[in-house]
Amino acid sequence: MNILEIFLQAEAVEIGGKYEIFKNTYAPLRVDFTKLLDKPRYFDMLTDLLADKVREFNPDKVVGAFTSGIPLATAVSLKTNLPMAFVRREPHYYGAAKVIEGKIGEEENLILIDDVFSKVENNEAYIKHLRNYNPKPITMLVIFDYNIVSRVKLQKYNVDLISLFSAKELLNKLERWGKITREERDEILEKLKKC
Repeated sequence: MNILEIFLQAEAVEIGGKYEIFKNTYAPLRVDFTKLLDKPRYFDMLTDLLADKVREFNPDKVVGAFTSGIPLATAVSLKTNLPMAFVRREPHYYGAAKVIEGKIGEEENLILIDDVFSKVENNEAYIKHLRNYNPKPITMLVIFDYNIVSRVKLQKYNVDLISLFSAKELLNKLERWGKITREERDEILEKLKKC
């Protein structure tokens, strides 16, 4: 089963509404990996795919983006035997007030894992916090990329974005399978450009 089939079987793809995919960011579709949390077989298959992708990059450490990236990075860490850490957008408000849990070395090659990527601004805090510990380029691995941000903009942040699937791939496949029309696909892609 491929990644698109996993998400469609788990009913984790919604199309045709106005979905808040991040604070004040709305899109005409939503991919919700949390629907796989109560389907262990699908979650296991998803994290196998993520682990395979991580192995291609051979990082020193996996880092989960708070909160959705934590269970993903944990599963990947266990499947690859790589150490992990996680990063918050802002310091924890009690205890040691950390933004990074775990250890980040300045020479380590990191792969930051999260569920979706919509805009750089939604991930900027994670990137800045990691940069305080490690100046090296960051590979960011997500399940789903909304295709809202150009790769050129990401280069400014020295981030290489890798996704298991993207909005364009999803919509093209849905059109081929007869789930949406070409007009619906084009309309959704146009709306995504305006997010």
